[in-house]
Amino acid sequence: MPHWFGTYWTFSGHTETPGQGDIACGYFVSTTLLHSGLNLNRYRLAQQSLVNEALMLSLGDTVRVMRRDSAAKVLAIWRTQLRDGLYFLGLDYGHVGLLLKQSGGWYFIHSNYMGPEVEVQIQRAEESVLMGFPVFYVADITFNRRLMEYWLSGEKVPLEIKGIQLE
Repeated sequence: MPHWFGTYWTFSGHTETPGQGDIACGYFVSTTLLHSGLNLNRYRLAQQSLVNEALMLSLGDTVRVMRRDSAAKVLAIWRTQLRDGLYFLGLDYGHVGLLLKQSGGWYFIHSNYMGPEVEVQIQRAEESVLMGFPVFYVADITFNRRLMEYWLSGEKVPLEIKGIQLE
């Protein structure tokens, strides 16, 4: 993913090459997953609502939905519920990225639409745009057994809208 850092964001961006052109948040998620070895249709995944994107990546596993009056409260809950790993994160109805929990720290990796740098970035979660949202959709990537089986086998990931939203 570091090769993507600094790639410009635009709402309609869909470059496939890090550092060249621009990329929207949904395309950043789908393209980095494709480049990491998941055999998936990056266009189909990126063009979904964030809820459907979470459901597709969950492959029938649970999608956690949290509604709180403050993102700080959500992060406090996640500290006890989520293990170190990588997660898909959808914010309310407007933005997606990857959430990384590593050694107790939280990082939001996304195609950032908020200035001054509108580009792909990794930010401490507490200092990112996610702090301004009240609704969060989380789908496991690291701990999704079926998704990992597709990754290891190289089989095409069936991007279907199914799964469970848990509030």
